[in-house]
Amino acid sequence: MWSKRHFMWLSIRAEMKAACYAGSWLGSGWWLLEPLLLMFVYLFVVQVLRGDKSSPFGALFIFCGVLPYRWFAMTMSRSMGCILTGGNLIKQVPFPKMMLPIAATIANTLHFLFGCVILVVMLFLYKVPLSPLVLWFPFIVLVQFVMSLAFALFLASATVFVRDVQGIVPFLLRTLLFVSPILYNLEDVPKEMQGLYMFNPLTSVVTSYKYVLLYQRPPLLGPLLIVLAVSLLLIAGGVLLTVRLDKIYARWL
Repeated sequence: MWSKRHFMWLSIRAEMKAACYAGSWLGSGWWLLEPLLLMFVYLFVVQVLRGDKSSPFGALFIFCGVLPYRWFAMTMSRSMGCILTGGNLIKQVPFPKMMLPIAATIANTLHFLFGCVILVVMLFLYKVPLSPLVLWFPFIVLVQFVMSLAFALFLASATVFVRDVQGIVPFLLRTLLFVSPILYNLEDVPKEMQGLYMFNPLTSVVTSYKYVLLYQRPPLLGPLLIVLAVSLLLIAGGVLLTVRLDKIYARWL
């Protein structure tokens, strides 16, 4: 992979341009505009239609959950078909196929960091006091990056051999929006179901973002470490799987 690092850089640039809607007037402005539009939609549904104004943070509360969810969802969507859509390139140029889902994950991580600019501005506008616990934020980002990469490696390979994945994953991602504490807090979930919620890796990640940024509380360190450990094991398995199937992809594309 190191010898092909220039190819990796080109792949990351291509992924980032793909998210800019080629030919659009706003271009890279969509990196900031899209999460804002999502936030306003969910804010309208939760606070206007449902009349739920229990959170003192309003739009900031929703944005703090939507931003990491969108990062995960976009990474899954882009990595799912990265090998499948790169069929012509794979047949002509020899390179480690795992570079494609890795590039998709890195590109969407950069999109997330652009969204964090809006998050910082909103924290300032809502006059949220930041405690030293905010230093946990980079660690939570690292955990989500490793988790996203683990799923991306498996999805990229699975889609080549089982095309039904392209129909199943979008449905699961939409479901994940409602079964993760994004539009609500983990404490709002009945206590008998909170243990079940922890099987969802996004639960500990999103809740930890809210804890350190909004509530001046420490992150869910134990669950985060479990997610990190399992994700590292999955990455190891995903790398081995991708290497083993490296010469088989071209036959199925």
